[in-house]
Amino acid sequence: VTTMLPSGVLVKPSVPGAMPMLATVTSTLPTLVSVTVVMTAAAVRYAEPPSLARAVDLMYEWLEARTGLARSDLFIDTGSGLSYRTELSARQLVKVLRAGAGLAAETAASSPSRDAYLASLAIGGTDGTLRARFTSQLRGLVRGKTGTLRRVVALSGLVAAAAGRTLAVSIVSNGHAPRRRARVRAAPEQ
Repeated sequence: VTTMLPSGVLVKPSVPGAMPMLATVTSTLPTLVSVTVVMTAAAVRYAEPPSLARAVDLMYEWLEARTGLARSDLFIDTGSGLSYRTELSARQLVKVLRAGAGLAAETAASSPSRDAYLASLAIGGTDGTLRARFTSQLRGLVRGKTGTLRRVVALSGLVAAAAGRTLAVSIVSNGHAPRRRARVRAAPEQ
């Protein structure tokens, strides 16, 4: 059985514990490793040598199938999403989160890929890139991914809300002065 993770990664969990292991690795993946994982998945999917171009094709396929976002709606040029050329709005990122987390009607069923995706998100106040963030009332209630470039700060993820609801959120700041990065990064916690 081949499983596709929300990032477009195909996994053949033939080794017991492969999905939890992948989730653990992806919660702290350096950019280069995440690009390599997506390139490898594309190589398996298309039965050809790894390439970034085919990895991006695979990601576009997943986005179209799971979120309805067409290639013409956005621009992706890496497997990690961390690029000055990537163009996704916060609203589009929320669509991706909802699909990956099984919050969208068409992806609501539990699956190994959904469970691995959720496990790959850092937990506020606990681990990964959110270990030192959301350490008070939101500790353990926020799961997400962060992204930082010189003039870009992003936080996208899921928040456990009242009555068992889960909210998908995305905050992206572009163009701030680099010296303001810490203030911009801390703003969602206020």
